[in-house]
Amino acid sequence: MTANSMGGAVDGSDLARGALLETVPEAGVGEHLQASLDESGLIVHEFACTLPAYPGWRWTVVIAHDIDNGRLTVCDAVLLPGDDALVPPAWVPWSQ
Repeated sequence: MTANSMGGAVDGSDLARGALLETVPEAGVGEHLQASLDESGLIVHEFACTLPAYPGWRWTVVIAHDIDNGRLTVCDAVLLPGDDALVPPAWVPWSQ
């Protein structure tokens, strides 16, 4: 999925939400929480996950910006645990 950096996708949040909605029900994607620029120049957008089975989790969408032609491209969309998410304990080998 790509979009011109003009119009509604200037910061990429509309593009990021659209990418999520291609695979996630609209009811499962909450408010836009934040956008940040990582060390490699990728834009990382985070949205609240409103699916009942995933309290505290966040939808994370990574977008690349091609400065030469002004296009934004979705690189990845994943569900990641937030600070207050329920996650399993660290794995311990059976021998311990």
